[in-house]
Formats: sequence, C-alpha cells, structure tokens
Amino acid sequence: MWKMKVEKAGTGIQWDEEITRKNDNFKWVKISKKCSEEKALEYAEKLVSNFNSTLREGESARKVVGVFFDDN
Repeated sequence: MWKMKVEKAGTGIQWDEEITRKNDNFKWVKISKKCSEEKALEYAEKLVSNFNSTLREGESARKVVGVFFDDN
C-alpha cells in the first residue's frame, strides 16, 4: 500500500498515513504498486491540499514530506 509521510505544519511532528482506500465506495482511486512515485506524490498533495482547505477549529495545516510503498 502507498503511504504518505505528513507533517503538522510548523511543528516538525511527522507521521505516516495510508493513501490507498480498501473500500470501493470511496471516490478516491486506489493507487497500485505499479504507479509511479511521482503520481502517488501528486495524489497525496491533492489530498493534503483538500484537508488544508477545509480546516475546522483546532485543526492545523499539514504538508506532505514524501510517499513510499509499504508492502506489509
């Protein structure tokens, strides 16, 4: 599965998040292992951009640090 490393903006706090969805009802497409890292990064940046544009009170903006494929 593809994962993205994200950071809470301005804090240096980082964590990994899955960017593939196992539920076919989600509007987001599954990103296969055959997908290029560039495409996965583009997709991750769109997800984070959407999150940042809909922040609620108490939430902080995020930024994508990178993407990687985790086959575990």
